[in-house]
Amino acid sequence: MLYCARSASAFALSRTPPTVLDPHCGRGTSLFCALEEGDCAVGVDADEKALQKANVYFERYLQYHRYKYRRQESSITLREGGALRERRITLANDAENYKRGDTLMLRLVQGDTANAQEAIGENGCHLIVTDLPYGVQHAPREDKATGTLEGLLQNALPAYQRALMPGGAMALAFNTYTLSKD
Repeated sequence: MLYCARSASAFALSRTPPTVLDPHCGRGTSLFCALEEGDCAVGVDADEKALQKANVYFERYLQYHRYKYRRQESSITLREGGALRERRITLANDAENYKRGDTLMLRLVQGDTANAQEAIGENGCHLIVTDLPYGVQHAPREDKATGTLEGLLQNALPAYQRALMPGGAMALAFNTYTLSKD
């Protein structure tokens, strides 16, 4: 999906590392693939346990492969109130590249996917790549009731579109038994 989004974007031949957003990142498989390709990666998920597992995995991977990295924790203040929790890892494959600033950025953001635009920031992202949830009901809606995947997308797609830079592209995988192609 990462290759599909990149080739469909205006950034396909760019030498600058693109920023990839996975607004349903779970444990971070798409984020890992983006980093392996030399891209910066931002993942958003409401599931704190999944993000914690992603965080532990990435830290172990970086230590094992002797990457130079720095972790930071912060929050992103939302316009309508509240905040998103963020874990930020700045990394390079060695100390020299790290000192030169030849780094990549991995960000894990805990929050609602509908806040993807605020999670990514003003600069936006080049690519959005995600495997949409499947086989389950989704929440929350404003009334805290359980919603459908279609409802989740109706709520979140405008935020994804605002998060995407002009010329960017999205690749969304989904289960056609859960959501029709239409």
